[in-house]
Amino acid sequence: MQTKSLGENHYFLLFTDDYSHMSWICFLENKSETCGQFQKFKAMVENQSGCHIKYFVQIEENNSCPENSIYFAKKMAVAEQKNQTIMEMTRSMLQERRLTKQFWVVVVATSIYLLNLSSTRVVMNKTPHETFVKENQCKSFTSLWVILCNFSSSSKA
Repeated sequence: MQTKSLGENHYFLLFTDDYSHMSWICFLENKSETCGQFQKFKAMVENQSGCHIKYFVQIEENNSCPENSIYFAKKMAVAEQKNQTIMEMTRSMLQERRLTKQFWVVVVATSIYLLNLSSTRVVMNKTPHETFVKENQCKSFTSLWVILCNFSSSSKA
């Protein structure tokens, strides 16, 4: 079941830098907005960092790998794990604060914020934000994963 947010959004588009694991999020009313949002995001990040995204992997929720290779299978697994973490954090926060499900957009954004500021062993006990901002961004920002998800009010068991 899809839950519509207060702003009429059904989906979120998650962008994750492959090196730093820094994430950004856009909220969408329709899947058809994906391309336009990606172009806006790409322009914004390349403008801010002065670097160009060399390639990106677009993964739609519950789809198979874009190519039949171990590399893309690993990236898909990491992206899906990040999506599951965000969804579990969102459900937990909504339940803890006794918020209605229409507030999922605010809570998903909060989850991304917290994950970006939480240290991780993937980037040697630094936060994704610290790694992306303080290290050479051009080295960091060579590839990007993009995952399109919809907020489901029930957890997958």
